[in-house]
Amino acid sequence: MLNFMRPEGMPTESPSTVQQSLTRKYKADAHLMEQNSLKALHQLLVHCCEFLSLWKLLCEYQLNLTIKDVTNDQKEQLKIASFRHLVVSGKPLTSALISRLLERHAGDSGLSDTLSARLRETTPTLFSHDDATASKAQELLSVAVGLKSQFDQMNMLRDSLKHFSQVTHQINLSSVCSQYHKVAYYEGIVELCLCAALHRDPQGMALHYYKNGQPQDDLVGRAAFLERGEVYAPVTVALEELSSRETATPLSSSVPLNPGPPTERAEPDKPDPRKEFAEMLALVLRSKDELLHVTVYSWLIAAHMAETLVEIQSPFIEDYLNNMASVQQDNRHVLDLLWRYYEKTKAYSGAARILDELAHKQDPELTLDQRVEYMSRGVMCAKSSRLTTTSDTIGELLHELEEKMEVARIQLQISEALKLQPQTQPVKTAIRKLDGQLADISTLYGEYADTFELSECKLAIVHCAGHYDPTLIESLWREIIDGEVKNIPVGVHSPSQLHGLRTKLVELGQQYSRSERYFPLAYLVQLLEQTGARLEWDSGFVHQTLLEVGVALSTLFGIYDRLFKAKDSFWMTVGKPLHVLNAIHSLVLVYIERPSLVANFERPSFNATVKDSLSHYLVELQTMTSDIRGLNQTISDLRSLEPQIQRIS
Repeated sequence: MLNFMRPEGMPTESPSTVQQSLTRKYKADAHLMEQNSLKALHQLLVHCCEFLSLWKLLCEYQLNLTIKDVTNDQKEQLKIASFRHLVVSGKPLTSALISRLLERHAGDSGLSDTLSARLRETTPTLFSHDDATASKAQELLSVAVGLKSQFDQMNMLRDSLKHFSQVTHQINLSSVCSQYHKVAYYEGIVELCLCAALHRDPQGMALHYYKNGQPQDDLVGRAAFLERGEVYAPVTVALEELSSRETATPLSSSVPLNPGPPTERAEPDKPDPRKEFAEMLALVLRSKDELLHVTVYSWLIAAHMAETLVEIQSPFIEDYLNNMASVQQDNRHVLDLLWRYYEKTKAYSGAARILDELAHKQDPELTLDQRVEYMSRGVMCAKSSRLTTTSDTIGELLHELEEKMEVARIQLQISEALKLQPQTQPVKTAIRKLDGQLADISTLYGEYADTFELSECKLAIVHCAGHYDPTLIESLWREIIDGEVKNIPVGVHSPSQLHGLRTKLVELGQQYSRSERYFPLAYLVQLLEQTGARLEWDSGFVHQTLLEVGVALSTLFGIYDRLFKAKDSFWMTVGKPLHVLNAIHSLVLVYIERPSLVANFERPSFNATVKDSLSHYLVELQTMTSDIRGLNQTISDLRSLEPQIQRIS
């Protein structure tokens, strides 16, 4: 049956052959076990010999003093430790004893080298080549700290750095960097951290993780990234210390130690923390380790040194800020830094786009004033960009931002107008919504300006949108004027009481007078004069206000002339049939007093027009009934104008 089941062609083995194979296997396994046991025994004997050699060496160099320098915890361990424990698992204790021994003799270079050589010879597993290198580096650093000569000190510090750089995997990085900091060897701090980072992450897994947006599923990359951050910590610790020292102002005592006149004494030069900080930062920026840059940039932000950050000229800063903006999409302050950096580096188009994004960002902490400020800066950046490039894209961007800016200003105008109204709940809600996000022009008109009857804002929206509806525009002007005059009593002649209306008309007139479609001058003259006749204003108020707006005097005269010739029944209805002529008389007097209001080349024809019109007015007055109050005075006033006009050249 076994032969039948065995695959065809497979040779059969006899029971004796199988037995021999098993015997050989058992012997090989036993031999391997015996070999491993002998190796372990050999290693144990080596450790015993090395420990005894170490103990002998410690005794030769005053064991009691060496033990005195270890920590209290280590002293307690030594008291209860057996020989077996020290040989098998006492590596931390033996390492501490070796370190204290070498530190005690660090000042004697010859003896220190001798001890190191004997340790390497007699205890190679307890004191490896890397241990010797680290010990030598520490010795050089300890000696350098006490040197007076700056030249000699710097040379020895560089030697220590060379040794430390070879064994970054087994040194206390923060402790070494702290010692470097005490002697202001900032180059050593930066270089040692860079070496340690490269040793711990030789394949650049941390940079790959960072460049790919720090994906959550890349656990290896994340671990490498965090480990690099720990390695760079001494750099930021040094920067932090220098920064805090820079802001501190040490006080020196002004009280003399001895009576008598003050004596001159030379004080040692104190290091300038500001200069040292700049030196340390420059060392970092010269490095090509992008993640060190990232760590320091993040520290600058956390330390509220944004101005320093945007001043940095580095190939990594732009990528860093863009990466931060993509990872922390809700962090408005990162975008603030990015546009400021673009502005500093004259990358104005990039700054303009970021500012546009900020203005439209949904952020409850962002006020409407800030949004408008962002838009305004964006427009300025786009204009600056257009000065340095002729790209059509920049022109389109500028046009788009200017349109958005105009709409944003209207939104701000609506918000300010609502703040002047009684603060009912709907008004408060509207103000809050306006603060929350920039709206489009249709929303501003329908949901805010029209709903809350904000006539000025509606006029601004119509003008911004380029929508021309004469009836709507005239009705808006009427609402604006009615809103201003509703509190002015009848018979007011005081300029101070009409100041509010005058100011409003001048403000809006200067804003819209360039576009006759949105500044219907003839309609406004008629409306204002009718209002003035009804409320008994001074006859010169309307045209004086419009002259202040910038309307040409000759244009105003033509409008008043047509207004009189229209023979509107309104004037008879309110009992003021001479009102328009009195206004014309006042207007011509202004011209007589200030002929410069009409250009030199226009004066002859304008004078002729005025004289012809005056003749026509006098004829019209002759046809009126004599019972009209003030008729004779008006005739006299108009007749007196002609000789005065003739004297104007």
